[in-house]
Amino acid sequence: MGKCSVCRRECKRIALENQCAGHKRGAAGQIPLQGSLGCDLSHPVDFLQVMKKFGIILFLLLCVFTLPESFPQPLSPRIKIRNHIFRVEIADTPEQRAKGLSYRDTMPFDCGMLFVFKEKARYTFWMKGMRFPLDFLWIDGNRIVDITEKVPLPAGETLPVYSPRIPVNRVLELNAGVVENLGISIGDTLVFLK
Repeated sequence: MGKCSVCRRECKRIALENQCAGHKRGAAGQIPLQGSLGCDLSHPVDFLQVMKKFGIILFLLLCVFTLPESFPQPLSPRIKIRNHIFRVEIADTPEQRAKGLSYRDTMPFDCGMLFVFKEKARYTFWMKGMRFPLDFLWIDGNRIVDITEKVPLPAGETLPVYSPRIPVNRVLELNAGVVENLGISIGDTLVFLK
C-alpha cells in the first residue's frame, strides 16, 4: 500500500535525522549548538550558504533603495566646457522639458540638465517647482551664445520667464554660480565626450 505525502515527508525527516545523528548528539554530554533563530550551527556549510544568500539579498535591496534619483547616473552623457567636465541629463521630449529639474532638492556641482530642441527659437524658461537657483547657458549648436546667471527661486505666485537674446536649439542648466566660478563665457564651446 502506498504512503501518503505526510508519511513520505516524515520518513524523509527521520532518515535525515538518523544520518545526522552523530552531529546532533555531539560528544558525550554536549548540547548541540543552536543559533538565535534555532538554526543548527553544527552544519557550518548550510549556515554559511544561508548567510551568503541573506547578504546578497541585503546588498541588492540597499542598492535599489539608495540609488539617488536627483542626479544622473554614471553612464549619463558628459560635456566639456573649458577644462571642466559635466555629467548631464538630456531633456529632449516635451514631458522631460516640462519637468526639468523641478522638485529636486539639490544637484551635484559637476552635473546639469541639457534641454535639446529640434528647431532654433527663443525658448522661455521659468523656475516653477525649483528648490535651488540656476545658471542658464543658451546654446546654438555647440557654442554658448547667451548666459543668464544666478536665476533665483520663485518669490511669489508670479513666475518670471527667461529667454535668450537670439534663437537657440539647446539650453544647459547648471547650479547657480558655476558660470562665475569656472569663468564660462559667451563664445565658449561644448564638447560632447564619449
